Parts: sequence; structure tokens; C-alpha cells
Amino acid sequence: FDLAQQMLPYLLLLLAFIGGMQLAIDATAGERERQSLEPLLATPASREAIISGKILATATFTLLSLLVTLAMYRIAFALVPAGRIDVTMAVPTEAIARLLLVTLPVALLGATVLTALAAFARSHREAQSYLPLLVFLPMLPTMFLMVAPVKTQLWMLAVPFLGQNQLILRVLRAEPIAPAEWAVNLGAGLLLAALAWWVATRLYHREHLAASS
Repeated sequence: FDLAQQMLPYLLLLLAFIGGMQLAIDATAGERERQSLEPLLATPASREAIISGKILATATFTLLSLLVTLAMYRIAFALVPAGRIDVTMAVPTEAIARLLLVTLPVALLGATVLTALAAFARSHREAQSYLPLLVFLPMLPTMFLMVAPVKTQLWMLAVPFLGQNQLILRVLRAEPIAPAEWAVNLGAGLLLAALAWWVATRLYHREHLAASS
């Protein structure tokens, strides 16, 4: 399998995981910096509802960004002569919906983790100093598979990023994916995102969350 196409899952997972970084930072650390978070937390809305709204907004923005990227990617390959580009990087139009489904748990996990980390920061700058390390997480499966290619086993599909990486490659290859494989991958991914979501809601109950810098 071409090296260029092996990098495509990493690029998609990276965008899905940290594509909403600026929105997540602004929704918490930015509001603390502007001193607008305390009035929001003082409203009758529960903190669970407030953080859930922030997470869902970030995840929605991320998925829309990913959709636009895939659509423009597909348009570019349709317009540029095949002899001038690496056709192994092409994304079939019929694969876009499945790629969005594969990356859905990653988008939710990324939005939740970014929002939770931003809760520790008092400013944009401080939050941004925490987050660059997250870039390496989607990179690990790609590096592992490039060094030691393995045949996909069911348990691998439950491993964060590795499972999504494997399914993205199979979608791009137009290989069949069994219902059990979809269930394991999506189930494990959504369960991890739900756990991170619960941790994030606990952080939003800290009394000094609204304190400005």
C-alpha cells in the first residue's frame, strides 16, 4: 500500500481530534480570560448542560470542517489531471460518509478532551501550551503500522486511533467491513468519549473554574 495513502488516516484523525481546538479553548479558557464564564455558570442551566453544549458545538464544527476538507479534496482530484498527482491519495465519493462515521468517536473524544484541558487554563496562551502534545496521539498508530504492518484483528478495532486508522485504510481500499467490526470500533470509541465527557463535567463543578486570570 502506497506510503502517501498510509499517511491519509493520520491526517484525517488529526483533523478530527484537534480540528476544534481553537473553539474549545475559546469556549472555556477564552471566556475565563474575558470574565464571561462566571455569569454563564450563574445561570439556571446546569453545568452538565453548559459543558455538553460546548462539547457538541466543538464536535459539530470539527465534523463540518472534516466534511468540507473531504469534499474539497475530492473536487481537487476531479479537476487536476491524473498524471500530475498521486491517484492513490484519492478519496472515493461514496467513501466520505463512512469516513465521517469512523471519525465521529474521535471528533467527540477530541472535543471533550480539549474542553476539559482548557478548563485548567486561565488564558488562550496557557491553554495552547497544554494542547500541542495531543498532536502525537493520532500519529502513534500510523508510525506503528508503517514500521510493523499487521493484519487487522477484532480487538485492535477497540484501541483508540489504531482501530480508526485500520478502518479508514479499509474504507479507502473499498474492503468490506463486517457489522461486528463496526460495532466494536464505534462502541469502544463512543464509550471512551462518554468517559472523557463525564470527567469533563466533573471539572466544570470546580468552584474556582470561573476565576479569571
